[in-house]
Amino acid sequence: MLLPLLFLALAPEDTVKRQEIPLLLRPFEITTSRSLGLVAKSTVSLEKIDSKKVFLNGGTQFSDVIDRVPGVTITNGQANIRGGSGFTFGVGSRVLMLVDGLPMLGAYEGDIRWHFLPMEQVQSVEVLKGAASAVYGSSALNGVIHLQTLWASEKKPIHRVWVQNGMFDRPPQEHVNLFPNDRRMTNAVSWVSAQKWKKWDFVLGGQALKDESYRNSDFANRLRGNAKIRYTNGRFQAGVSANAMRDSAGVFFIWKSDSMALTQYMDTTVSQVLRYFTLDPYVQYNGKFWRHALKNRVFYNLNRSELYEYTSTYQKEHFSAVFGAFHQKNVNLFRDSIHSVNRALFGQLSYSWKSFAFQGGVRYEQFINLNKSPISAPVFRGGVNYRWKENHFFRASWGQGFRSPTLIEMYVKTSNNTGGINIFPNPTLRTEFAHSSELGYRYEKENQSFVFDAAVFFQQYRDMIEFSYGFNFNSGLFGFGATNISKARIYGFDVQAKGFQSAGKWRLDYLAGVTRTEPLNLGTDTVTSTQWKYLKYRQKWLGRADLQLTYGNWMLGGNFRWNGFMESIDRPWVEQLAGTIPGIQAHRERHPNGDFLLDVRLKTQLNSAWSIGMVVRNALNQSVMMVPGSLGPYRQFMLQLIWE
Repeated sequence: MLLPLLFLALAPEDTVKRQEIPLLLRPFEITTSRSLGLVAKSTVSLEKIDSKKVFLNGGTQFSDVIDRVPGVTITNGQANIRGGSGFTFGVGSRVLMLVDGLPMLGAYEGDIRWHFLPMEQVQSVEVLKGAASAVYGSSALNGVIHLQTLWASEKKPIHRVWVQNGMFDRPPQEHVNLFPNDRRMTNAVSWVSAQKWKKWDFVLGGQALKDESYRNSDFANRLRGNAKIRYTNGRFQAGVSANAMRDSAGVFFIWKSDSMALTQYMDTTVSQVLRYFTLDPYVQYNGKFWRHALKNRVFYNLNRSELYEYTSTYQKEHFSAVFGAFHQKNVNLFRDSIHSVNRALFGQLSYSWKSFAFQGGVRYEQFINLNKSPISAPVFRGGVNYRWKENHFFRASWGQGFRSPTLIEMYVKTSNNTGGINIFPNPTLRTEFAHSSELGYRYEKENQSFVFDAAVFFQQYRDMIEFSYGFNFNSGLFGFGATNISKARIYGFDVQAKGFQSAGKWRLDYLAGVTRTEPLNLGTDTVTSTQWKYLKYRQKWLGRADLQLTYGNWMLGGNFRWNGFMESIDRPWVEQLAGTIPGIQAHRERHPNGDFLLDVRLKTQLNSAWSIGMVVRNALNQSVMMVPGSLGPYRQFMLQLIWE
């Protein structure tokens, strides 16, 4: 039980010295090429988030951090980059979630378990926007989110504790208040401790959370713990990490009506107790120019997923290459039988010449689902970055990808246990294929005081898998199921700026971005959407902005998010189901310009170790319908106490 991916650490010393601009003032990335490089010289759009922003807005799970990145939305738990995913009931993600370079997706659903991710251990986060399937596999059709966990430095250990106590305010007036004499609470404690001792490194972390929620029959009691250890002896390194969680939660599927949005449809209460566990052993050898790594991840939830990856990387001053092999199998724990297998061979080359940086990669991937015939195909990617006059960078990229249907999309059926809504399997689903391209420009000052980035992008899909409502002839009932859209296209642009201005004790940090997409359904398939020409559950416009003003030990900040109007949803929500589950169309008509959300935060440093802060999430107390029949959190006051 040992193997997978090389999570590259540091470039050779001579690579760092040769750069013309001081590298310590510029952010690094590894996700694009699996080797250390400048974000500015990436061939695709990439955003980097440091650990200081993880708990900045009072979030208690990792999706709260990602939802504030320009061009990204988390639609009721499902990641969506530049309109590529929409919403498919939380299964079949087109965005790959990596933790220290290895995939972290559910075995059957192919989804991201946000609450399981060790956000207390975050060192940095990289969000890659665009196809990266040639390097990371089929689930990276729409992009990659890479969480890199921390290690202690040689100089000092790391010890941090975050205590958060939150209270929900009264809901917006358009919804009946179920708790007029009560305030629903959210309490969480997160901690991490990292220590270096001789040739050994140790990290311990975890989170305990009790969330009473703002809705009836909806709650969460969560306990998560994680640990890492590694041993380094010269060029050799070995280690193991583990992450475990017990999650007792209520499942709120759909509201009773618009006014009774805090009450579950049919007053049904669905609760579940889930246990998650990952174990990641690895060995790595760091030569002068070559690095070799063998890693393994075992992921237990209701099922078991085992993945193995070997990578070999060669890196010199102007050239790097990575080659590897990947194997993953998903096993039914109750029958102890293999239900799906994914295998791949991959390679990528990167080369710098004068002001140019080139990248090219290929991956050959195979899927086997139950008794279906194996599906295999090669995918390619390529990109170029041109640096002009020191601070100007132009980039172009193109990449392919394909995604085999998940087991839950093809074979799993649910009905009354989800509030009376039927979800049907579709064993005839076809594999979806896609290619993605972009042209981009980045201007970056040497000290990062101002960065401007703009890109136009284009995505083309064949047999895109989407959930739709319709009649199931086998059961004689109406419900939802996964179907193929023969042809789809998504194109648009995004623009963002970030930086800081300082004067004496004053400093202003800012990040702002706007994304415009055109998500088109070009197929001739039978569709059940309110706007047949558009793909469902996507916003044409997204806006993100974050401002932070610092004076001495005081910090005042705000985070603004605009999710434009969702043009197209399943028509039955406003027609066939309108009498049974009323209010969806009425809510849409009251919010024709989408949703505007504002978080406000105030923090002060009490001394060298302690700080205290207040966060008001959804400060304007907006009523937000995340997906039809599901109301998002209303205003919440969060008190934070941090020791470091």
